[in-house]
Amino acid sequence: MRSGHNDLPRRQRRAPRRGGPSLYLPDDDESDESVDSEVERLAVESIDQWRQAQLEKKEQEAAALVEAAKREERELWEDRLEQMANSLRLVEAREAEASSELRKLEAQASESDKQRDALVEQLRELRNEAARANAEKASLRRRLEKAEESIQQLESDRDELEKGILRARDFCAGKEDEVHKLREEIKTHASTAASLEDEVAALESALLTARELVAQRDEQLAEASHRSAAALKAASAKLAEAAARQQKEAVRTAMQVAAKAQARAVAKAAKAATEAAAAKHYPQVQAALRGAEEVAARSEMEAVAAAVRKAEEKAAAELERAVERERAMCKMAISHAVAHALADERSRRAGEPPAGERKQEAAQQVQEAAIRSAMWQVRPPAPIVECKGEHALPPPSQAGNASSYSSPPPQSEAAEGAKYNSAQPSASEMANSLHREAIERALAVARGESRP
Repeated sequence: MRSGHNDLPRRQRRAPRRGGPSLYLPDDDESDESVDSEVERLAVESIDQWRQAQLEKKEQEAAALVEAAKREERELWEDRLEQMANSLRLVEAREAEASSELRKLEAQASESDKQRDALVEQLRELRNEAARANAEKASLRRRLEKAEESIQQLESDRDELEKGILRARDFCAGKEDEVHKLREEIKTHASTAASLEDEVAALESALLTARELVAQRDEQLAEASHRSAAALKAASAKLAEAAARQQKEAVRTAMQVAAKAQARAVAKAAKAATEAAAAKHYPQVQAALRGAEEVAARSEMEAVAAAVRKAEEKAAAELERAVERERAMCKMAISHAVAHALADERSRRAGEPPAGERKQEAAQQVQEAAIRSAMWQVRPPAPIVECKGEHALPPPSQAGNASSYSSPPPQSEAAEGAKYNSAQPSASEMANSLHREAIERALAVARGESRP
């Protein structure tokens, strides 16, 4: 290996520095190999010196860094020791505070134990109250179910009452048809009476010989007619009063009774007059008088029928109003019962003294008394007692021929009236029974709902 330093000329070669490696410059006659080895030796020595200097420098720097690091570490440890001392003082202060707080917490723990025991007792009481409230809730639910069942029963009773009213209306419609038929018969008899008047006018010449006897009989007939008219007025007044209080069946019965009484009185007078005329051998005059009496009886009977029809309408209106009042009273009783049940439940939950229960029982008794009085005020009138004696009801087929038959014995009339009344069921009796049942059920519901 040849070095480039030996290739330079001699004048350009430099001597080694003072204190450095001595460079031996051979003569020209020395070989290049010795020069190269010398150069290599010098290079190695210079490199070693440089390395040694670098190492010393690095060692100095490392020592300085170590000193700085030690100094910094010492300062850091001093700071840490100071911080630890401060933290130790803080820990001691905190330990003192913690000990005081621990004593406070121990006192609070004892108090909390007492409070916990009290809360456990309260929780037990609340659970017992919740159990009682659940039981009361179940009982209230059962009461409400019973109230709903009673309401449904009252609605069914209302439907039955409405059906009874419809049947009563149908019954009244049938009786109105009968009255219409009677009016038609009256019209036919009026036409026959007109024809008989013509016959009477033709027979006036025959009546001249019997005028005196007929005049006497006319006076008797006028007196009998006057008495029968007075009796008819009294009967019609009584019939109107009874029709305002009673049902349609009772009104029809009173109408037929009055018609029969009037017809019987007229028939008696006509019989006496016709017997007197028959004694003089005037059968045609007797028939004419009988027809005239029938016409007069039918005209009076038509007036009575009009009054009776008005009374029937009034009685039907009163029956409807009574039914409406009954429904209102039933609903009011149910609402009062439910309200009292709810008030009882609230008072039980609020824990009122037993005096409240006694007051509630007293209020319930007052309510029952009010409902009972309202029941007697609203209850429909009772039906007419069966007529007996001479006021017994004849069959409808005999009402038109009241003047053509002789009066039967009183016992047979009473039997016929009883038979007819038993054969025709009274609508008022049905309404009374339904009304009583509805009121009794309302009272039972009120008692059952207000008392547990």
